[in-house]
Amino acid sequence: MVARGPGAVGCAHCRKLGADVACAVCKHLVCDACAKDWATCDEPWGRVFRLGMTGRLIEVDPSGRFGLVSRWRGTLKLVDLRGLRWVPDVTLPSLHLGWREVNPKLTSDGRLILPVLQLRNDSPLFQGIAMTSLTDTVPRVTMAALGDVQARVILEDVPAPARGASVSAHGDRYSYVTDTECVAVISPLENTELPASASLVNFAPLARVPQVTTATYEPLPRKVVQVACVDASRDLLAAATWGEIVLCRMVGDRLERVGWVKTTGDVSWLAVAGPYLAARVPGAVKVWRLAADLSIGEVVVSVDRHVQVAALSRDGRYLAVGVDGSAIVVHDLDRGTVESFDGHTDDISLVRFVGDDHLLVTADDDNRVMIRPRTPTGYARAVMPVELREP
Repeated sequence: MVARGPGAVGCAHCRKLGADVACAVCKHLVCDACAKDWATCDEPWGRVFRLGMTGRLIEVDPSGRFGLVSRWRGTLKLVDLRGLRWVPDVTLPSLHLGWREVNPKLTSDGRLILPVLQLRNDSPLFQGIAMTSLTDTVPRVTMAALGDVQARVILEDVPAPARGASVSAHGDRYSYVTDTECVAVISPLENTELPASASLVNFAPLARVPQVTTATYEPLPRKVVQVACVDASRDLLAAATWGEIVLCRMVGDRLERVGWVKTTGDVSWLAVAGPYLAARVPGAVKVWRLAADLSIGEVVVSVDRHVQVAALSRDGRYLAVGVDGSAIVVHDLDRGTVESFDGHTDDISLVRFVGDDHLLVTADDDNRVMIRPRTPTGYARAVMPVELREP
């Protein structure tokens, strides 16, 4: 038998001799050319990019197409997460510092939803909910335009928000906790058409007040609602206060309680999806299994680490948490497995499952964003560095 010399191994991708580098994706030996070109690998891989100095990703629409980025002095820019480029001429104002918990939200059909405030005696006064839509045919929306009544559509007959604004993955229902400790749910009756190209999109005022229904619920009478979430696919509403979580079914304008569980201390995050209910309580993130009748059963996972942010996938199978500064930990709740991802260089600020759970988007305070595709065995480990393109 003759021993093979250096470079006598065939490349796992192109089959040519000269494989002496491990592929960053599949870890098999490949040639130098294939090592530099990740597209030659059949296994899925993600991307990592920087948003520039002071850039922070604060919102991603449920489809995973667009993200809102907060820049210097709080101005907002739009980034195309699929095309990996900045969307031109879209500059939006941020909200008052005291209203960070009801920051702008994006829907999968291209709507931007945000509360309209007016400062009076240095205090924000609620005016209504403004809605704009992505389009490629009109000028950009600026701070002055949003201040112009003629340039926006405002839902005025809605309760004032206090905290916990969110958009559901199913049906894009916009919900928030009101200043009277109720939960308001705004449901669209029609969808807008998202432009096919993201290269020239802008936010434009809607031509008329959209058809929506608004319902207000009181899941925890005479108690402070710390956080709430909506599962629009099953008309479920989960809400939490100090020491307890309730799960209710929305039936018209009333609630039917189907589950209740006692917790420890304050609840700062809550999610319900598939057969699981997840919550962030002091010192841990806990996941409970839901019974067939939606009653809350036993705890199946408890992440007892310093958790900064968390997300539950739309199908309820995966729980992703940002822990211990810059680490991402993903739990497969169905299989009972755990996988850790590194690469972030500062505290994790956002974790989100988007695009029917096909993508896991994570961001940190060092303006770094990672997008990992879903594979049959979990989410891709390898991420290729790319640069965001200017329009």
